[in-house]
Amino acid sequence: MPGKPKRRASTERQRKFMGAELGRKRAGKSTETGMSAAQLAEFARKPVKPAAAKKPARKVPTRSGKRGY
Repeated sequence: MPGKPKRRASTERQRKFMGAELGRKRAGKSTETGMSAAQLAEFARKPVKPAAAKKPARKVPTRSGKRGY
């Protein structure tokens, strides 16, 4: 299914449920959803947050022994 968009859980509760279903599927037990292991893994995956822009490095004053009063 290369053209099909990937699905993710829309809530944290849904993500946890799909993770539990995936565990049951991998253990060989019956699941409530009837989804494949790959579908459950995709649903249970956390959404990737975009990386925050880095702030420029701040120059830290050094102590050279001189008093700046």
